[in-house]
Amino acid sequence: MEEILQFTQGPLFRLAFALLVAGLFRRFVLILWPAVIAWRRSRDRSLNRKAIVRDIAIWLFPIHQAWRSQDVFTVISYVFHIGLVLVPLFLAEHVSLWAASTGITLPALPNGIADVLTILTIAGVSILLVVRLTSRLVRTFTRTEDIVVLVMILLPFLTGYAASASWNPFSYNLMLLLHILSAEALMIAIPFTKLSHCIFFPFSRVCAELGSKLVTDCDYTYTSPLAKGTES
Repeated sequence: MEEILQFTQGPLFRLAFALLVAGLFRRFVLILWPAVIAWRRSRDRSLNRKAIVRDIAIWLFPIHQAWRSQDVFTVISYVFHIGLVLVPLFLAEHVSLWAASTGITLPALPNGIADVLTILTIAGVSILLVVRLTSRLVRTFTRTEDIVVLVMILLPFLTGYAASASWNPFSYNLMLLLHILSAEALMIAIPFTKLSHCIFFPFSRVCAELGSKLVTDCDYTYTSPLAKGTES
């Protein structure tokens, strides 16, 4: 088991990280290239910076929008997105793994904050998963990918928390192995699923603004690759 863990934490983790970077770079090019074409063809190259900043701010902090619409699921989704970004990057054990495998040194979250974020993420993903499976209204626009993505998010958080808990029903090494494998599967899936919007939304918003110039000049409709089915 120790040799398997060393392999998953070493070569396999580096492979998953390389695929993550390559996939994100591919997505970056797919978003950038149409925007570059639009920029070069357009006569009006000004940008509505206020609108871009406003949209990004609303995306980062959707509290006012959620309060106005009384959409509790917006808040739940927002909370689990925070945990989804912060815990994998800044959990103390993860910081050590990042440093050993990639040479990247990051600050570590206090254990108490990391635990709270982990629990909130597990709870948030579980609620969204249950709603998507049980609500007739939500099921009408729920795709298989939506369910798979939520399960892929839930597994590494759940197994990671269970591995460090006293109530872990399995051995620590087995739960740790499941945690690492599920986390690496999630890393590989990020560039090819709607999860990539967590990384690319600000950039894609700028590209969409560039593309809108070409609509006016050439009657050409630009659609960001992230605009098709990437909202969570």
